[in-house]
Amino acid sequence: MVRDKIKNVAGIAEGLFKNLQEKSENLPVKQYLELGIELIGSQILETAGFTKEVELKVKRLDNFRGDLPQYKTSGSSGMDVRACFEKEGDSLTLKPLERGLVPTGLAMKVSEGYEIQARPRSGLALKKGLTLVNTPGTIDSDYRGEIQLILINLGEKPITLKDGERVSQLVVAPVVKANVVLTDDLDETDRGDGGFGSTGV
Repeated sequence: MVRDKIKNVAGIAEGLFKNLQEKSENLPVKQYLELGIELIGSQILETAGFTKEVELKVKRLDNFRGDLPQYKTSGSSGMDVRACFEKEGDSLTLKPLERGLVPTGLAMKVSEGYEIQARPRSGLALKKGLTLVNTPGTIDSDYRGEIQLILINLGEKPITLKDGERVSQLVVAPVVKANVVLTDDLDETDRGDGGFGSTGV
């Protein structure tokens, strides 16, 4: 069955490269090829029914306790991560509109070309108003320090974060870098410089 699904790989590759070429005429050759290979690889895996996996190296620090980040279901995009305070049993209480830095006891390395995004857990956001100040928080591929989360209480009541509690989720995402080109003019569009609600509420 998988073989039948990927019989049209050549057609997929040809179509993707044609589309990419039309939209990416000004890309450097190396970046053009890398982007094309990335798109084709993802499309082939998707067609075959597979999910692309990226290696994520995880280092446990002295304050780490509990389970490593993990996907709860086969379709989950994010891995739950837990609060790991300096001392076991510690906690942090955030008053309404108060923010705090929450350690996870983990350091990570993701492959170059990817980032780790820290996002709120939807249940805590809905029920308690707990979220991240800089959502999504970006963890770069060359960062080797402890993953720490800037959490804020947007609810009406104090929130106590307990040691070992799942407080956020991590999503691995691809990164496309820009080729910055200085110019004196930009092409005209119907929208122009309209922003901040210019298209309607």
